[in-house]
Amino acid sequence: MHVVILAAGKGSRLGSLTHDQPKCLASIDGRTILQRQLELLSKYSVGGVHLVLGYQHQKVIHHLESLSIPLPIQLHQNEQFETTNNMVSLNQVRKACQSVPLIVINGDVIMEEKIFHQIWHGSDSIVPYDSSNFDPEELKLFVEKPKRAKRICPKPTGPEASHGATLGIFKFSSSATSNLFEE
Repeated sequence: MHVVILAAGKGSRLGSLTHDQPKCLASIDGRTILQRQLELLSKYSVGGVHLVLGYQHQKVIHHLESLSIPLPIQLHQNEQFETTNNMVSLNQVRKACQSVPLIVINGDVIMEEKIFHQIWHGSDSIVPYDSSNFDPEELKLFVEKPKRAKRICPKPTGPEASHGATLGIFKFSSSATSNLFEE
């Protein structure tokens, strides 16, 4: 299983927490979001971590050098981070991750270990979502019964056309990853 962390964006909605640093470097109780993500991933047999950078990427690289987390981390760059979205960032790992099981995590997601454990050990593809949340900044999910995702919808999609907001973490099977990168 490979893991992609999408950390190219500015995180301007986080205000003073990110005015001079990428959102993945926001600190909570003395540890950055990125550090928390990598520490959690180090507890699993991750085949590779692909970190997609953009905004102030040198600060992230410097931060990585200060950590001693035993994970194989490959850096990728989204040069157009200011004018593009996470799909363009995800496309930066296309060659490295096509046809492998893949977990994609937004760079500002703080994961509870219990939830990540269920995603890691779950079969096939998994898109956790919150059926009570329709935050306009999160992708939405349209679900067929029983609990089968039919499509991931754009951020502005409301409750009339979706079933809730995604949690910023996605698991794709090998075949789903192939399909993801074909489109």
